[in-house]
Amino acid sequence: MKYLLITLMLMGCGGSANKESTQESFKQVTAPVIEVIKETHLFIIYGQSNAAGSGREVDYTPVDGAEMWVPLQGYSQELADPTRYDGEIYSSAWPTFARKYQELSGEKVIILNAAFGGRLMKELQTGARLNKRYIDWLNEALTYYESVDENITKVSMIFVHGESDSSNRTKHSEYFKGLNAISDQLASITPLYDNTYITRVGLNLDPSYGPERTERFINLGHEQIKRTEDRADWLPVYNQAVTYNQENGFSEVDYVHHSLKGYVKMGNEIAENINFYNIGLDMKSALIKESALLTKELLL
Repeated sequence: MKYLLITLMLMGCGGSANKESTQESFKQVTAPVIEVIKETHLFIIYGQSNAAGSGREVDYTPVDGAEMWVPLQGYSQELADPTRYDGEIYSSAWPTFARKYQELSGEKVIILNAAFGGRLMKELQTGARLNKRYIDWLNEALTYYESVDENITKVSMIFVHGESDSSNRTKHSEYFKGLNAISDQLASITPLYDNTYITRVGLNLDPSYGPERTERFINLGHEQIKRTEDRADWLPVYNQAVTYNQENGFSEVDYVHHSLKGYVKMGNEIAENINFYNIGLDMKSALIKESALLTKELLL
């Protein structure tokens, strides 16, 4: 941030009658005029359908000052839902997130939504076809913003994932091996990489499935948050999807996708938690404790 101090020589202002008004005028003209040099933060959204956005109700309101990279078209535009790369018309968490995060941090937000619905970790891990597409999109976006002199100062990933692996009994060791490699890959692509922000997977409450399947969702979800202890650049940002259901209105009627209401809650809280990290609060410990309490309650 640059500070430009403007001073003014006041002449011919003598006399007691105008002393107070002169002092007030001097305060006004000598106050710092702040020229804000805004940081620009590129957030990559990676994962599956609740990362892509699958809410049936859509708020099309654009976010002032924020942008999104449109991967298959290769251009930047004002950020608004839908943010999905595939053109499907659904709501997501990302306009809400960007609006709140810009308000709290003062940073400009660019969203690159590179999430693919219904995908297992093995389909997103390094070397997989979809992973190569996401890397191409990221490189295209970085090249474009450099060409227009947009000074991107940070690149982060928000990882929203886990339903398919919970359903398909993916071994946790393989799941986190894949996630480790994705974060390492991002760090190798750009020196601007700072963190992978991790959300806890919600529940699939389809009544045609039994409690054993629900327990798999709960256990993977808690481990997603607990495993952030393994790396300094893994930061948990959201636990509450595990509380979503049709009755409270945060889930769609298909039992697994979030509603617009759910995405708004998610976007706001992710923004708040990332900003808390920015100002030095230990949200990792707090969110790990919160996740443990939620898990205990759900498994009773």
